[in-house]
Amino acid sequence: MHATLVPMGPTKHPASIHLWSGNFASQQLAFAHLLDTSDRLGVELDFDQIEIIPDHTFATRAAPYFSTFPDVKTGPIVVLYACPVGTPCPFENNEHLTYLGCFEGQVTRANGTWT
Repeated sequence: MHATLVPMGPTKHPASIHLWSGNFASQQLAFAHLLDTSDRLGVELDFDQIEIIPDHTFATRAAPYFSTFPDVKTGPIVVLYACPVGTPCPFENNEHLTYLGCFEGQVTRANGTWT
C-alpha cells in the first residue's frame, strides 16, 4: 500500500482585517486593554489573530496582510485583527482605541487551513 502525499506548505486565505489606532506605552498594555474590552463587552477575540504594531513599522509588518494597502491615518500603536471574511467588528471606538475600518486582506497559514 502506498501513501498519498499531500503537499504541505503556506497558503493564503481571504480575510477581513479590522484596524484600530491607539496610544499605549507598550504592546503589553495594548493587549491588556483588549482583554479588558473583550471581557467588559462579552465578545470573544482570537488573540492569535491580533497584532499590536508600532506606527513606524506598520507598513512593513502589515504588508503581508494586504494586496492593496489601506489609506489610513494611524496613531502611535495600530491593532490589527485578522478574521475570516465577513466577521463583524467586535467593537468600534472606545476610550483608548479609534476604529479605522475593515479591509479586505489575506492571512498566510503554514498548514493550509484556517477557520
